[in-house]
Amino acid sequence: MAEISDSKWITRAALIGVAFVVVVLIVASIFRKPTRAVAKTNCISNVKQLALGAIMYAGDNDDILPNGAVWMDKITEYVKYDSVFHDTTFVPDGGYGYAYRKKLSGVNETKIDKPQNLILLFDSTLLGRNESSELWSLPNPGRHGEGNNAAFVDGHAKWLKAPDQVFADDAKVVIEK
Repeated sequence: MAEISDSKWITRAALIGVAFVVVVLIVASIFRKPTRAVAKTNCISNVKQLALGAIMYAGDNDDILPNGAVWMDKITEYVKYDSVFHDTTFVPDGGYGYAYRKKLSGVNETKIDKPQNLILLFDSTLLGRNESSELWSLPNPGRHGEGNNAAFVDGHAKWLKAPDQVFADDAKVVIEK
């Protein structure tokens, strides 16, 4: 039986070590945090579900949108999973990261002339439960690349890159008293 020299053992051990590191890196990549694209998609799904919850709440309450001070509490029964209330990718554990539009608190949604242009919920720098504010709390720079996610009074949601255009469209919307 031929003996294996020390240098061959060292070579084999090095190859096994390299193979082990490669396997560890592959497994780690499978379990890493979601990519930015996945995070943006999850978040846009969240704001859409939250907006639809607010719209369903209004449908059951004479078309009156929830009060901003308790909006999450009011729409809980319309949102299937608690995780929807949290932007888990970019907000510290336990934080929420979404805000409800303060000027829409208690407004009759049928009195809004262009609901497709009026932001209802959005990514926010405010991280508490039931946060409501105006668009000044949008993260800058954006939480998702160079933009943020928002949902509109008509129920659609989208990623917004250019806040100037959003603010311009939003400012044109009339809310009848």
